[in-house]
Parts: sequence; C-alpha cells; structure tokens
Amino acid sequence: MPVSVAVYDADPRSLLRIVREGIPPAQGDSGRWMPAFGGALTDAQLTALAAYLRRHAANAPPWPNLARAVEETRR
Repeated sequence: MPVSVAVYDADPRSLLRIVREGIPPAQGDSGRWMPAFGGALTDAQLTALAAYLRRHAANAPPWPNLARAVEETRR
C-alpha cells in the first residue's frame, strides 16, 4: 500500500472507489487486480479502513470529511 497513489491523494474518493469496486484486470491480462469489497464492508468499516491506510500506509494527515466521501461514493 505505501506505493499506492490513492493513499497519498488529497481526495479519498479514488481509494474508496478502488476498495468498493475493485481493480479488474484487462481482458486476457494476469496483471494488477483486486477484488471488490463494496458488498462486504459497511460505511463505518470502509471509513475506518481508509483512515487506517491513510495514516499507516501514507503516514499522512487524516482526510477531512472522510465519512461524507464514503457516503458519496456509495451513490
């Protein structure tokens, strides 16, 4: 995670979308992918996960209004 650009971004929505929707590999590609966790995590769990990753993977200050960003990416 420390090399993931999304944890350093000033806006948390990129990371939140990746966690919710996953990263599907390109057709026929065995490269980078991640399963979607949108159906497995509550908004509170996703907020806690994003805050944890921001702090421990990026060693960056918390995102302001993270809970609202989580709610907005659910729509």
